Amino acid sequence: MNSTTNPEALRSAIAQAVEVQVEGEQDFRVHVPFWYSNGDEITILLCPNGDGWRLSDNGDTLFNADVRWEDVTGSTASSWLQSVLLTNHMVVNDDVLSKRSPSTSLGCEVFEFAAALLEVDRVLTWMRGRSLEAGADDASELKSLTELSDHASISD
Repeated sequence: MNSTTNPEALRSAIAQAVEVQVEGEQDFRVHVPFWYSNGDEITILLCPNGDGWRLSDNGDTLFNADVRWEDVTGSTASSWLQSVLLTNHMVVNDDVLSKRSPSTSLGCEVFEFAAALLEVDRVLTWMRGRSLEAGADDASELKSLTELSDHASISD
């Protein structure tokens, strides 16, 4: 078995794409190989939470899109964003997107959370672009942006 078909070598290559830094006394910042539409890196803050973890974007997703959650509520894309949150068991509090994860599935949850942040970013980018135009409302265009995530999932 050569290094390109050796499962351990592949696992190592994938692991090298993720960096974990200590942040504070018990928190960790996870750098994943994904970027917001503005080019900023997606990082995930992990904080101990009972017998599991709280995953958070630390407010970066809405900040990078230059919006506040209250600005999104009631918009054309609001129902799409609510669906993303519901599907991914995420909540918004003070413009911070987060979710709770059991310790047993943390690795998978980190990548699923990053994928959900990318989906939220795509919708917010679409909203920003549409607001710059004449306020056109094209739900089919928004649907095409989110269809890719319907077909992609990460499993253990």
